[in-house]
Amino acid sequence: MADPTGPDPAGTASGTTASGTAVPWPTGLGIVDTMFDLPFADISKVYEFLSPQLRDAQSRDDFEFPVEYMFKDVPKAALAERDPVDHALALMDHYGIETALIGSGSEDQSRALSGHPDRFLPSMGVDPNDGMLAVEAIVRAHETIGLRAVAAFPAGCSPQVPIDDKRWYPVYAKCCELGIPVFMCVGVPGPRVPMGCQKVERLDEVCWFFPEL
Repeated sequence: MADPTGPDPAGTASGTTASGTAVPWPTGLGIVDTMFDLPFADISKVYEFLSPQLRDAQSRDDFEFPVEYMFKDVPKAALAERDPVDHALALMDHYGIETALIGSGSEDQSRALSGHPDRFLPSMGVDPNDGMLAVEAIVRAHETIGLRAVAAFPAGCSPQVPIDDKRWYPVYAKCCELGIPVFMCVGVPGPRVPMGCQKVERLDEVCWFFPEL
């Protein structure tokens, strides 16, 4: 997470187009961050699910987490000094984030969701390799915590599951039925794993078959 003592982008009065034309910054619009989460005391455990796919020595042995080559200055000092929920709220306030989607499996996440329902919304990741167990988990979370979104990382599944693979279809159908959006990772993944399952053109048939999704 970024340092909350840095410059405040929410205070920017205007932006600039590629041609240099000034564009007024919109006001009165709260940011909804759909790829946010609380800081973790041990981030390596968060990415354990990727271990079977990591083949290069750097990802397996040197990195604390598999996208460390992209994110080199992850602040850690604040984790020992502040409550994760308070730390996240302070960053959200600083950067003008009104609401954020977060996971729903840990104690800290549950505390954030129950204590600040106006700021945090529950999301969950699923692996379609689990078959109907994945569908049942979605229904259970929708009924118990008011699940608002499903996160999908095809390249992170073990084995990988292409976006347009039939194993995803029960998940897509259930999300349509419940009115829940699916946040799908597409394109080149951050971790050093194959990207074929996330090629953008794989969205084509899914969007055609599930126009409600």
